[in-house]
Amino acid sequence: MNPESCASSSPSIFQDLLELLVGDSRLHVSFEDLTGFTMDSPELGLDVQHRQHCSAFCVFAKANQAPTRDCVRNKRACNRLASVRRSGFAGMCHLGMTEAVEPLIVKGKVLGVFYFGSCVLEENVAQAEMRIRRFCRENGHDTAAYLKKLRAMPRLSTDDWQRQLTRFEQTVRVIRRVVESSDLPTSGYTARVLSKEAMDRRAMNALTLKALGYVQKSYSESCTLDACAKKLGCHPVHLSRTFKKEAGVEFHEHVHRVRIDHARQLLHVHAMNATRVGYEVGYADASHFTRVFKRITGQTPAAFARSSQRV
Repeated sequence: MNPESCASSSPSIFQDLLELLVGDSRLHVSFEDLTGFTMDSPELGLDVQHRQHCSAFCVFAKANQAPTRDCVRNKRACNRLASVRRSGFAGMCHLGMTEAVEPLIVKGKVLGVFYFGSCVLEENVAQAEMRIRRFCRENGHDTAAYLKKLRAMPRLSTDDWQRQLTRFEQTVRVIRRVVESSDLPTSGYTARVLSKEAMDRRAMNALTLKALGYVQKSYSESCTLDACAKKLGCHPVHLSRTFKKEAGVEFHEHVHRVRIDHARQLLHVHAMNATRVGYEVGYADASHFTRVFKRITGQTPAAFARSSQRV
């Protein structure tokens, strides 16, 4: 089960809390899962809207930048800063959007990062417009179109923003308690803060996105670079180079990570036998599965299953 399927039947507790936070404020909230823990419990699954920056302005900006390197760079920098500082902060992005950033820390581990806002503070309107004019001038974009989108975004006074921040911080605390009270083995998760794999997929081209989709559908089969390239109608070398450049990992390594993410869920949620799990996620050799699982998670499948039952 992946995050999409978790959210397709009914919203999870996690998603319900985020939607309650936003209410009718027109603000946007999303969560960057840096460890993959939301795949391991139906109660913590999130749909795409809550896992990506999907505010109207951000969608417009990403669709009109090729590539969206500035948005991606900002997101990765914020993930890194929140993880290193282990505390939240707020600020304005290069296009004038005000955002609050807060890490989710459970049992000493940074599991992911919340983003809340996508609004303009009344006291910063002039500064926000100045940033857009400079960006459009330097990159050859239509300033009027960007300003029109900016002016349609929620505009808050300082007092309103502070009230929203208080609600945001309260929501994060509640979510932290929900995750802590779950039986997920959070001590075994590792954050991939500096990996390009964590960047917004809207920055990737169509070929890479199709390859990612292929892996999600075919990970339990003979999911090879050659098979994927043939399915997508391109040369394996071209696919390999493009995928590595945009996803930040080799194609075969991404397949391993997807398989292990699903293996963790089968071991935890369904309490399946480790050998059977290896076969279920695409490993014909049980010893190979054990080696890959330990390299990625730091534990053998059997040790992970035992710790999952104890937590």
